Amino acid sequence: MPLQLRKQLKNHFVLSFMPFGGEFDDMMKPIVDEIKNLERGILITINGQKLWLTAALGVVTADLPQGNDLASTKRHGGNKGCRSCLVPKEQLTDFSFDIKLNARYHHITDEKIEELNILVQESASQKTISKYCTKHGLRKHPSILDQLTWNRHLQVPQDAYHAVAGKIQRLMECTFSILKPDGEVAFINYWKNLETPA
Repeated sequence: MPLQLRKQLKNHFVLSFMPFGGEFDDMMKPIVDEIKNLERGILITINGQKLWLTAALGVVTADLPQGNDLASTKRHGGNKGCRSCLVPKEQLTDFSFDIKLNARYHHITDEKIEELNILVQESASQKTISKYCTKHGLRKHPSILDQLTWNRHLQVPQDAYHAVAGKIQRLMECTFSILKPDGEVAFINYWKNLETPA
């Protein structure tokens, strides 16, 4: 299918919504099994014509913690908790950090996950496994989506709200810490009365 058609909303399908507190792997297992069949392709007949149909996972939308889980990376509070690059948390605000040089690439992450699987198969100690996961910013347990043909770093887009919410909260805390009490009250009153679009 040409890119122009793939981008049309009518060609996108929501498969499921995850209920709060539900177990993602349990809910996704039957869907993942069906997608694996579609990745291999199935023969269908439409208007008497036999066609080979293939389909694959497009994009997974998730909040920041769940998105990192799906990408098999540590959560944002962990060292190297970005699913797009390997920035240590001490350098999150370092504008000179070279993201391209330190980006997470699918094939490299696959190699690191394979090395992790070898450690698990060889019954390495939990301490060794934890150290390895911390060093490479990986989760101990792979995502169920790793059974599919997909790119964990490109097909789980960043959750913009959660990516900036913590920074905005920190900015607000810093702002309030430098305001005098009457300035803080004035700021809050102004904020509460701010007009929003209808």
